[in-house]
Amino acid sequence: MKITKIFFFFIGISVCIFGIVYLSFSSEETSYRTEEGASTIWTCAMHPHIQLNQPGNCPICGMKLIPLIFDENEENLSAIKLSERARKLAEVETVAVKRGEARIEISLYGRLDFDESRVAHITSRTPGRIERTFLDFTGVSVKRGDHMVDLYSPDLITAQEELIQAVQAFKSLREDASDFLKQSFKDNLSSSQKKLLLWGLSEEQIDKISKNGETEEVITINAPISGVVLHKEAVEGKYVKEGSRIYTIADLSQLWLILDAYESDLNWIRYGQELSFEVDAIPGKTFKGIISFIDPVLNEKKRVVRVRSNVENPNGSLKPGMFARAKVKPLIGKRGSVLSKSLEGKWICFMHPQIVQDKEGNCPVCDMELLTADSLGYALSTSEDGELPLLIPATAPLITGKRAIVFVEDPEELGLYTAKTVVLGPRAGDFYIIYDGLEEGEKVVKNGNFKIDSASQILAKPSMMMPEGSKQVIKRHDH
Repeated sequence: MKITKIFFFFIGISVCIFGIVYLSFSSEETSYRTEEGASTIWTCAMHPHIQLNQPGNCPICGMKLIPLIFDENEENLSAIKLSERARKLAEVETVAVKRGEARIEISLYGRLDFDESRVAHITSRTPGRIERTFLDFTGVSVKRGDHMVDLYSPDLITAQEELIQAVQAFKSLREDASDFLKQSFKDNLSSSQKKLLLWGLSEEQIDKISKNGETEEVITINAPISGVVLHKEAVEGKYVKEGSRIYTIADLSQLWLILDAYESDLNWIRYGQELSFEVDAIPGKTFKGIISFIDPVLNEKKRVVRVRSNVENPNGSLKPGMFARAKVKPLIGKRGSVLSKSLEGKWICFMHPQIVQDKEGNCPVCDMELLTADSLGYALSTSEDGELPLLIPATAPLITGKRAIVFVEDPEELGLYTAKTVVLGPRAGDFYIIYDGLEEGEKVVKNGNFKIDSASQILAKPSMMMPEGSKQVIKRHDH
């Protein structure tokens, strides 16, 4: 009997405990559901995009869901508020959006080559035989007017005789001869002189023949320019035809720098831009050049466009064939236009970029008409595209590959930050150019933005991965 009473006593105690626990859980769930009926959803602390309409476990990691309560009276649902202590822990720093000069650094690679406009070929302008060569090997430096080769040519001897006869005839002309006859003899003399000039003789050589009245069996051909002998075809005793190449000379005081520019870089490259480059043979020294040509055709195999620069080489330290690493740093305008303070309002020669003048006219080198800088692709500072761009630090935007967001500090409430999607232009050193999304003077977070973004993701507010916040979260309803 006593054992039976003890048994029923424990049964009663167990029922009471169960009832208390049941009522407690029932009350807690009812409380959640009541709040949920207002504005409560259930989310995972590790996966904030999981949002359910009832409590349970996260379908991804199995953690227990926690209630996420939104304040219906909150005016800015996309903003996040950080306390002073939280800002210090996150090391939040802000900076004002401002306009300023922005330069993009473009890296180009290529090699040095001969300036084709400074290469001369010594050819035989008449058939003949090489009697003597004054240079026996290539690589020798010569000056304009130096002796290169002695050529024997029957045609040249005949032309010299014609000149001597024309000189003698003109001298023997009587003073009382008619004007027609004087002009005829003068034209004959001029024709004989021009013939020898076209065959490669200098004016000094022609004057010597005219004064001495004797033909020269061999004619010395001189160097037409100063430079280095690149090729030698001359061999003593060799017969040459009209047009046969004897020597090739290149002036190395100015070279071409041939660079490869990728398609993505062409938008920033302009004719007449300055560039700097280095070569491995001369470490620590930077050379300068001017872009003188941009190939209108793309190399389909390499997917590059050839860019050429004129490079001064007065002491000959640069050699054709050297590899070079070049950099172009164009000044960028408001909408990605290219500016140039040194060329604005100037007139440039399209064949000779070093020719820059203050007014219109013709090039003193090639006589081509000069062009304005804006016709070559430069924006004017007086135009809208010529305005300085909006800049933010390169650390400010959070970039996903599809979009970029920045956190903007509220100007009235300290510690309140709002995520904004922006349209970025190119990166210019330590800054990004802003095309759209921000105004001058707004303060953006440049340090601590990743931590603010993490807090925004937990609260299902707009963030780097969820630009619309809770509007784009995945909701699941269990029935």
